[in-house]
This record gives sequence, C-alpha cells and structure tokens, in this order.
Amino acid sequence: MTVETRLEPRAKSVTELTVKLFADGADAAGMRELYRNPLIRGFTTNPTLMRKAGVTDYRVFARDILQVITDRPISCQHCRMLLPHTCQYSLAGLPTLVETPYQ
Repeated sequence: MTVETRLEPRAKSVTELTVKLFADGADAAGMRELYRNPLIRGFTTNPTLMRKAGVTDYRVFARDILQVITDRPISCQHCRMLLPHTCQYSLAGLPTLVETPYQ
C-alpha cells in the first residue's frame, strides 16, 4: 500500500507579507494607538474623514499628528484651500505626502 502525502503551501505570516498596511482615518487617538503597531507602515487621511472625526482645524490636526508620527509616511489629501498649510509641513521636512485630488 502506498500513502501519498501532499504538502499544502505554508501560508505566510503577516510579517512575511510584501504588502504594506496603511491605516486610513482621522481620529488622532486611534492613529497614535496604531502607530505603536509595527505592522502599520503608514497613514492616510483626507478632509472628509477629518470632518467626520470632528476635526475643525486641519492645520492643527496635521501638525499634531506629524509631530507624533515621525518615522512613517503620512498621506494627507487636502482641498485646494488647504494646500498652503500642508505645503508648510512638507517643506519643514516632516514625512508628508500632499495629494491634490483631480476635479
């Protein structure tokens, strides 16, 4: 009698994946909590998420988050009226990607 053994490919662990996980949101406390997770490789936010999270001053929110999250990319989508503020942070050497949505 012959027993055939077929090995299934081993599933990769989360740390072996080649994808990068980015957290999307505008809750500052939640972003700080996720920042402690080394699997989260960066963050994204936008004016709609900030408005839903109760952010009333985009500049203050962006500055505060950029001072806490210093070693991972942050993508801050903006409305055209906010561009001068986000450029200030980008030019200050903080890790920010400023996105301009097409309209």
